Amino acid sequence: MTHGELGTDMFFIDRGKCEVVSADGGTVFAVLQEGAFFGETALFFKRTRTATVRAQDQFTILYVLNKRDLDNQLRGLDFDIAATMNKFI
Repeated sequence: MTHGELGTDMFFIDRGKCEVVSADGGTVFAVLQEGAFFGETALFFKRTRTATVRAQDQFTILYVLNKRDLDNQLRGLDFDIAATMNKFI
């Protein structure tokens, strides 16, 4: 996940650690561990990424939730996404 790109995915850390870093990679803002997630803001609000996230451990396992797949699942559940999004705004 790179600063400035349009987000279409959300990530869940299954194993390992990831660093949230500045656009130039010089400042580490946070270290995320197993069970943490990131990318949700860009995924739900169609915004560009505000930071870069990189694996800290050599063997890091992430699960990815793609916006298209999420939208398809929510439509299949007759989920009112507009009503839900209004709660965040």
